[in-house]
Parts: sequence; C-alpha cells; structure tokens
Amino acid sequence: MGRIRIGKEQGGLTLVEVLMGVVILGAAVAPAAFFLSGDLQGLAIREEATRSLYLAQGRMEEIRALDYDDLTAGTSLSRWVALPDSVHIEVNVTPNPGGVFDANMKKISVTVGTVTLNTYRTNASEP
Repeated sequence: MGRIRIGKEQGGLTLVEVLMGVVILGAAVAPAAFFLSGDLQGLAIREEATRSLYLAQGRMEEIRALDYDDLTAGTSLSRWVALPDSVHIEVNVTPNPGGVFDANMKKISVTVGTVTLNTYRTNASEP
C-alpha cells in the first residue's frame, strides 16, 4: 500500500479564518436572538393577562351562583389561588354604587392582576 501525502496546498483552515467565521456568524445571529427575546417577553405578558382573565371570569361565575343576600359590602369574597406563582383574586361588592342606581343594585368587581371585571346584580325578589 502506498502512503497518502498531504501537501501544503491541501491544508485546513487557519485559526484566524475560523475566528473570523465565528465573528461573522455571531453578528448575523445576534439580531435574530434580540428580536426573539422581545417576542418571548410579549408572549409571557399576554399569557399572564389571559390567565388573569380566565381566573376573573371563573371567580365571577362562582359569585354569580351566590344568593343576593350573601353579597354584602365588607364580606371577604377575595382569595388566593395556589398556582406556580400565587395569584390574589380581589372581589369588591358596592351596594347602590354612586347612589344613582336602584337601592337593590350591587356592583361586583373582580380583579386579578391587571384584569378587572365588573357586573351589576339586583335582587329579583324585591320590587
């Protein structure tokens, strides 16, 4: 068998050429990584807002099932929800809000994070 000889013209890349390739590749990938990180932050914010909305809607439905007389100002209907990061669901009941509505009307506000849902409830049994 014969030996294979590698001449100088068949040599590999030099260290300088490899380093220049890495620098050029890094310069091309860095802007894409920057924009991708911004998109991920926006996604996390939208995901938190969506989760807050679902929690607020769920709590509002639970309160809707309560009797009208159980909805009194000062009654603690707020609670903590144990998720990976605990979330506080704040509920406020305001009888005759602003004094301009019917005396049998109550305003119910449910706040989770930056999401606030409002509804009004009346006592259907009273005229």
